[in-house]
Amino acid sequence: MAALAQYPVVQSAVDAMDLDSLVHFVGELSGEVPVDVGSGPVTIVSRHKLAAGNPIAADLLEQRLAEWGYVPQVQVFSGGTGENILAVKQGSLYPERRVILCGHYDAMPGGPVA
Repeated sequence: MAALAQYPVVQSAVDAMDLDSLVHFVGELSGEVPVDVGSGPVTIVSRHKLAAGNPIAADLLEQRLAEWGYVPQVQVFSGGTGENILAVKQGSLYPERRVILCGHYDAMPGGPVA
């Protein structure tokens, strides 16, 4: 079944998505599919803030955002133990408007795996 959006502009964005590509990217971030961020294939075993996979996930996000035409920047916080990945892309139709999309790629769950 196709996804339906309330607004035509949102529907056009949904229609432009490649579901296979999205599922593959989620697989990379969740450790189902190995990734290569420049040092050969690795698997993101956990995105727990303190796990070795968390910086790999950050590198993957930076890499993909750059591939998609964004200029990613890293914002360090919590005395250097945390990172946000920020990206800005100027719109062409309404360059004065701002849209903020955000989400967490890391976590601090009760256990060792996120």
